[in-house]
Amino acid sequence: MEHPLDGHVQAMCGLIRIDGLTLRFMGMEPTDIPVLTQKSVTVAATTTAFVFEGYGISLNVEFLSPLLPKDLDLLTRPAIYVTSTLHATDGNEHSIEIYFDNTAELVVNETNPKVIAAQQHIKDMEILSFQSDEQAILVRKGDDVRIDWGIQYLAISGATQMSNLQRCD
Repeated sequence: MEHPLDGHVQAMCGLIRIDGLTLRFMGMEPTDIPVLTQKSVTVAATTTAFVFEGYGISLNVEFLSPLLPKDLDLLTRPAIYVTSTLHATDGNEHSIEIYFDNTAELVVNETNPKVIAAQQHIKDMEILSFQSDEQAILVRKGDDVRIDWGIQYLAISGATQMSNLQRCD
């Protein structure tokens, strides 16, 4: 997915397997996987919600930024919650698996710096993290500049199964 302001790729991928059939609901890749039909998108001040339908199910995916204007600490927290809910639209039971990931492009200005990835288990959470090896905090400025410091976490409840971190070149 290209960044809307500068055109740089910051890839995310969402796949769903419905009764053994894999479909793509988010991202441009992999192109050989058919797309689950997007029925709607709703954009509000702190949320963006998508509805996808097909093959007997409805999938809702919501991106939430917990921003409250009267709480400066919360307002400046760079956190986004991604939740998904689904239900059958045909009255049948379905075997469902959801896959969500993003690349480490979200933590670097360009794609060539070294990135450190880690996986850990804390309490009931499985956590993946990405960070630029060189934390160039507020070094770059101007146009055509993306974040080049900080750590991105992707965490899910331990009740949800998560596969191991895999290296992608």
